[in-house]
Amino acid sequence: MSDPSNPYSTPFATPAASDQAAYDPEGNVLLLPPGKESNLRPSVIEAFKFPFQDENGMAVLLAASLCMLAQIVIPIVPQIVLFGYLAFLSESLIRRPERPALTFDFDHLSKYLGRGIWSFLAGLVAGLVGMIPLAIILLVFYVLLALGVAGIASQNEAAAVVAFIVGLVIFAGVSVIFSAVVQLFVGSIQFRAGMAGSFGAGFDFAWIKHFLTTVGMPLFKGLLLWFVLLFVLSALGALVLCVGAYVAQAWCFLALMHFLTQVYRLYLTRGGMPIAMKVETTLERLG
Repeated sequence: MSDPSNPYSTPFATPAASDQAAYDPEGNVLLLPPGKESNLRPSVIEAFKFPFQDENGMAVLLAASLCMLAQIVIPIVPQIVLFGYLAFLSESLIRRPERPALTFDFDHLSKYLGRGIWSFLAGLVAGLVGMIPLAIILLVFYVLLALGVAGIASQNEAAAVVAFIVGLVIFAGVSVIFSAVVQLFVGSIQFRAGMAGSFGAGFDFAWIKHFLTTVGMPLFKGLLLWFVLLFVLSALGALVLCVGAYVAQAWCFLALMHFLTQVYRLYLTRGGMPIAMKVETTLERLG
């Protein structure tokens, strides 16, 4: 029998009878939770607590931080590896939330890369499309703010300073709200592509529509808080010799993955359609 301390051996290679995977008619593995769950309440705060509560959480955070730092030397590739790693981790948390999470293994870099490429590309395409209206909206708002402050300044400089500060606060709020709206779609597409291990699967708009109409509101509320924490933690991290910003961003990426996993599990309890994965994409591939 394999060493039970190895998260890639017995727990995933020989699942218990009550933990057997379900399949769709085409033979693809359905990404289902281990059993029926009720009263699930997705929480961004709980997602941020994950590295400090799970026995492998700090190792996960360290691995994610190393991937973020590696981008200084090697562009793009470390981020793809991180996306793939988080997809396997998310699958682990969905299928067996009671089991220890995966630990990062450098022997599986090629498999992380192979799964993460689809999540990265789907997110890149969806993000580019989503950023166009967001950039236009924010640009128009900023121009109107500048013109308004300039008009006030011509009459009263002190009032112009106050108006500028208030305007920046409103601008930040508008940025967070619209960024969360864009992330609703981008995050859903990226999550589905990473879970399915397929670029095209991320753009199953029938599934995306059903997903967002079913759990869109708790997802949106969580994303609002996530963007605020992303800004605050990144700013605080930048004060720690700038290196802290990479750790903060890795922490935020990990929290976002964990939160999306929670939302997906909630979606299934509300009659959602499980994501189908190719057999070679699943955790057993790491066995």
